Amino acid sequence: MLPNYQLSTVTCQLSIPKMYKYKVGELRPSQILFSFGVGAVLDLPNLSVMVMGLEDWNTQNSIELNEPRLLAAVRKELGSQVKKLLSPPTPPENITSSSPFDEVNRIGIPVAPFPSWMVCPKCHLLAPLKSELFQLKDNPYRPDQTKYVHKNCPKSKVDLSRKNPQWIPASEVKGEGIFMQFNEEKLSQWEQNQLLQDYQTQAFEAHKQWCKIRSLDPVKITFPGVRYILLHSFAHALMRQMSIECGYNAASLKERIYSKRPQEEGGPMAGILIYTAAPDSEGTLGGLVSLGEPKKLGYHIDQALEQMQLCTSDPLCAEHTPFQGTTSLHWAACHACLFSPETSCERGNKYLDRAVLVPTVIGGDLAFFPEVK
Repeated sequence: MLPNYQLSTVTCQLSIPKMYKYKVGELRPSQILFSFGVGAVLDLPNLSVMVMGLEDWNTQNSIELNEPRLLAAVRKELGSQVKKLLSPPTPPENITSSSPFDEVNRIGIPVAPFPSWMVCPKCHLLAPLKSELFQLKDNPYRPDQTKYVHKNCPKSKVDLSRKNPQWIPASEVKGEGIFMQFNEEKLSQWEQNQLLQDYQTQAFEAHKQWCKIRSLDPVKITFPGVRYILLHSFAHALMRQMSIECGYNAASLKERIYSKRPQEEGGPMAGILIYTAAPDSEGTLGGLVSLGEPKKLGYHIDQALEQMQLCTSDPLCAEHTPFQGTTSLHWAACHACLFSPETSCERGNKYLDRAVLVPTVIGGDLAFFPEVK
């Protein structure tokens, strides 16, 4: 038996024997109806699959559409045995779940692997899936990474050369950046705030919950602390402001956060580096360094902090916490205010909060910069 896969209006999923489903991707409802219907082949990042026939669809989570004239037109084409029109199966709107292992996140449209033969890119073995020489390696948190791998491949380890290498390929990148260090005394005083300590406790609980949902060990994935949240949020605010003036686009600027408390090994640290680096001439334009002059830098810091007081998504943005809906690891932050391109952020837009920077519409008890010009 070949493994069965599954697709829904919003998500593509695979199901293998015993009806256990693996999510493998996502589609828009319009794509399912007009581009990738029954028998269509979908080219996913690491798989190609074919949408299975209606007999394999689970319609328990479909919604019946009351359109008599459309139903009559369908009956005229397909026959009077057609009794109703159903939407593709989708999760109920009133049920939210942040765990990919919950049954609600396995609702989908059935698809099957196509073709049913696989080739190992390392040893070039060609074999059918029913031979079980290829094993499905799924990733519940990154469905796009689900793929088949050759079990016990004799060439699983790729050597750089036939002999011990005497050199390794490398490339030179050119760039520029601005480093800023926070006053440790002021930072320590801010950290003594009792409200901030309560905030850190809640942030640590959110961190543990985020790790639990993803089956990660919170001991190994350490919580960076509220100091890091402050520095990280400041770096994002300043990158957004500098991208307007320096000549680089927002995706070209990157950050490096240096954050350690005094009791930590190698501490204390409290600094940020905003930089750009590229193998071409873009990394040597000088626009970023020119903003590091004290007068210009002060102006841009003031502008960045002022912009963070209000967000076009307020009050929803300002009131957001990681415990609302799908578990996240940001507070008052969104694409309209603090989020940066994924290539710019070292934490994937996690551990961000405008409220620890400046006062927001819901208060300013946590703000490191309580007075903004």
